Amino acid sequence: MLALTLFGLTLFAEVSWLSLMDKLGGWTLHLFGIAREALADWWERGREIARHRWKVRQASRALVEEKREAAEHAKLFNAGRMLREGDIPKMEVQAPVGDAQELQEQGSAARKVIDKVVQGTSALVQRGEAVAKQSPPAPRKRSSAALGDVRIPEFELLDTPALDRKTGYSEQELHSFSRLLEDKLADFGISAEVKSILPGPVITRFEIQPAAGVKVSKISNLVKDLARSLAVISVRVVEVIPGKSYVGIEIPNADRAMVYLSDVLLSDTYQSAESPLTLALGHDIAGEPVVADLAKMPHLLVAGTTGSGKSVGVNAMLLSLLYKATPAEVRLVLIDPKMLELNVYEGIPHLLAPVITDMKDAANGLRWCVGEMERRYRLMAALGVRNLSGFNRKVSQARDKDEPLDDPIWQPDPLSLVDVEDQVAPHLDTLPNIVV
Repeated sequence: MLALTLFGLTLFAEVSWLSLMDKLGGWTLHLFGIAREALADWWERGREIARHRWKVRQASRALVEEKREAAEHAKLFNAGRMLREGDIPKMEVQAPVGDAQELQEQGSAARKVIDKVVQGTSALVQRGEAVAKQSPPAPRKRSSAALGDVRIPEFELLDTPALDRKTGYSEQELHSFSRLLEDKLADFGISAEVKSILPGPVITRFEIQPAAGVKVSKISNLVKDLARSLAVISVRVVEVIPGKSYVGIEIPNADRAMVYLSDVLLSDTYQSAESPLTLALGHDIAGEPVVADLAKMPHLLVAGTTGSGKSVGVNAMLLSLLYKATPAEVRLVLIDPKMLELNVYEGIPHLLAPVITDMKDAANGLRWCVGEMERRYRLMAALGVRNLSGFNRKVSQARDKDEPLDDPIWQPDPLSLVDVEDQVAPHLDTLPNIVV
């Protein structure tokens, strides 16, 4: 009956029992292969874990053996110190009645035995002293010690201004130009008087006092007419000057004055700045040195046409950092896409890495900087400080008291050959400012 049922099912459903058995066999072999690979992976992982545990056990045994030998050597050292030649107590021996020659021979033999014991204990003492000297761990070397000894460059390396250099307009030309400006404004129906003149390296500002009832917008609308009448390239009107009731009219100099970096770096403004991230930006329109603290600066945009001096300005900022801080205080990460602008800084101790010219390396460098920034945030949060200067101050104070701080965010390496309990957190050191 079963045979007829299967035969009828085969004819009705057109089922091939051979193909069905073939597919079942293929599925079985496939599942068996997957199970075999999973078992092989599990077995390999088990062997790897066993090998790692064996290495850790061997390293732990070696450490325990070293500690035991150090303790034994210390005991030998203490015992041998008591048996030195000078520490052997003198004993009074009563000479027995007998032959004098026999007593002399016995004394010589006893003295030889004592000499051997003293020589053996001296060797043990020397061995114990060597072990005692090797047993304490070597003090940690500060990574920034060598960098802190590097001095800043000398100012004699910079070019000094020439004595006969041009500084824009002369005093007589400035007075003549101020009279001409008053006359041209009067021609346009504006009564004004020049109150002060601020000559700068690139432009000169004339501060004028308009007559009562004169609107500033009226002067601003005459910018092109004033430039044409004064025969200059352009004229800029400063409508509001903070702290003054004057209106500023800026006129470009016929000859731009050369601003030397030594003028800014040797000025009192730069020398009195305490921040190691002080940037020398140049001179303002009044000829006064301008410096800025990079740590407190929200942003700085350096823009200009080709050949206008953008690279010169960036080099001046970098040199001002090098003249203000040691490599222990400031480290640089320089990225030079042109491969020609920043290669002169290759090899200086302030560089955290060689000058980066490949954009793939630049992406990796910026990614590392982000990770380092987040790590420093975690460190400062763990120590309860708000900025890098507070962190360095706290670390320095602890180091001066011979109580160095341990890294609070350090985690032991579970895959290390040293046991987790024997791993010690590294001491904290001062961190430099990193400028990218």
